[in-house]
Amino acid sequence: MIKARESEQPSIGRAGRPRPAVTAPEGELADEKANAPRFCLTSQALFIRTAIRRISGRTGPDPPYPLNRPFGGPGRIRPTFFITMTTLGISALYHDSAAAILRDGQIVAAAQEERFTRVKHDSSVPANAIRYCLGAAGVASGGSIDAVAFYDKPITKFTRLLTTCCATAPRGFTTFSMGVPAWVKEKAWVAPLIERVIRRAGVKPGRFYFPEHHVSHAASAFFPSPFEDAAVLTADGVGEWTSSSISVGEGNQLTMLTEQRFPHSLGLLYSAFTYFTGFKVNSGEYKLMGLAPYGTPRYTDDIKKHLVKIREDGSIWMNMD
Repeated sequence: MIKARESEQPSIGRAGRPRPAVTAPEGELADEKANAPRFCLTSQALFIRTAIRRISGRTGPDPPYPLNRPFGGPGRIRPTFFITMTTLGISALYHDSAAAILRDGQIVAAAQEERFTRVKHDSSVPANAIRYCLGAAGVASGGSIDAVAFYDKPITKFTRLLTTCCATAPRGFTTFSMGVPAWVKEKAWVAPLIERVIRRAGVKPGRFYFPEHHVSHAASAFFPSPFEDAAVLTADGVGEWTSSSISVGEGNQLTMLTEQRFPHSLGLLYSAFTYFTGFKVNSGEYKLMGLAPYGTPRYTDDIKKHLVKIREDGSIWMNMD
């Protein structure tokens, strides 16, 4: 029987309203084994927000209407007052840095940093994109934003890097020596780096939030969609520990049902073939995808026999030998 614990944060729904605390399996990472297939069940709520009153410091009851849904829709009553919440979302320090700004849950502006610097896949802190989004949203010098959200949890990701390097020592030293300097210099200090850019624009930043990597993927797919309920599948190389997940979106809630953990990853397998065929990882995968229809599946059996096992539940088990 899995012992459950209460979530450390209040779970907030799509409309910005708090929900009852949920539970998650205790010690998910403690019993993680690199050589075992991982499809871990969890009931942890995914899209964590804070009620607008809590962020802004205002007192009194919550407004009786959804704060991040357009007014005037079926069954909705137009309120007699309006509270504005501005959220800045940022992705940076990996590849294709970008910024987006939302007002009351509606996307106002979004831009990639490479559009301004002309550097393909620019991974730097998106200072230009941030300034553009602030301007497009009408947040002028002397103004403020209510919240800043970064797309994943950097410290958790750094923990995975250290754990992996130690587990594969001494073979992992090369990866360790290549990756750690970037973390010491920038990636571990993402909050102050972003805050500095915002303050240089004359804007006061709000509270910082760090949702999980695959939470950000699932949320960006479901919440802007026209669907009131949907199954949400995410798959990439790896986030903090998760490499793919299955979630259910219902109304203003998004709940993960199951996830697969590093090192077993469909995305990393795809990146390995991208590198093997001579293309750049995190850049040339689309070329491999475009070329695939012109090939013949002559190596399918060898791949399944030597590289990866596809299990009955759809998860994969990478051969780590």
